[in-house]
Amino acid sequence: MKKEIPREQNMAEEAKSKVATDAKVVVAKKYTGEYYVRGLMGDRKPFAIEHSHARQKKHSVDEFCVGDVIGRGSFAEVYQCWRSDDPEVIYAMKKIRKDLIIQRQQSLNIHTERDLLSDAKLRQRRAGCPWVTDLVVTFQDPEYLYIVTEYCSGGDMISWLIRQDVFSESTAKFYIVELVLALNSLHKMGYAHRDVKPDNILIDRDGHLKLADFGLSKRDPEWLESLCRSDVLGICDDSADTKSRFKDKKERKAYIFSTVGLLHILLL
Repeated sequence: MKKEIPREQNMAEEAKSKVATDAKVVVAKKYTGEYYVRGLMGDRKPFAIEHSHARQKKHSVDEFCVGDVIGRGSFAEVYQCWRSDDPEVIYAMKKIRKDLIIQRQQSLNIHTERDLLSDAKLRQRRAGCPWVTDLVVTFQDPEYLYIVTEYCSGGDMISWLIRQDVFSESTAKFYIVELVLALNSLHKMGYAHRDVKPDNILIDRDGHLKLADFGLSKRDPEWLESLCRSDVLGICDDSADTKSRFKDKKERKAYIFSTVGLLHILLL
């Protein structure tokens, strides 16, 4: 015989269920409302990523041990760092001053850099994107933004050039080919690096190239997608059709200069 549940107990459980449901509705309304507002500003994707991260563990600089400075920029410094429970794994922590990026109106560039690294990480999981430093985590505190990525123990290409003066022809050829593949991979993701130079090219522990420092990168999927269909870099074809895909001739010249100029630097 089925045991009857007291009416009072039923009412109490129904009340608890209603409270839980109401709480979920409030959270959902808050999310969709903010999502709509951010959509009006063309910023839905970053918001969705932020919301997803917020539901996960809150990260902070306290979970890392911070070591030596390995790089400096106009409003950021890069440090070696590691987690105390796993000191064998070294990361690179980019520490960005909020006051300076606001003062110099660089907020959009920082968001683009973060989005590019996030997109590259997703691409790495799906099909492989070995040309961009692997993103570990991003977080912030009242004064700084932090971007933690893999650490490339080979250092940057400018340091190698200082030590070796010039590269052999075979070594230069190897890295120019990898650079072409790296830029093509970025183009397929819808990004243009726009700051290709030896300082922003890192060498991983296996001797392969990794692109870094995407603070000047630009997202423009339409013309970059068309470039990828016609030409690896989109800079070698002098046809009128290819030229028309570049909105700015100066940007086209910058691509030619940065890539061919790098080859010149490596060999001479």
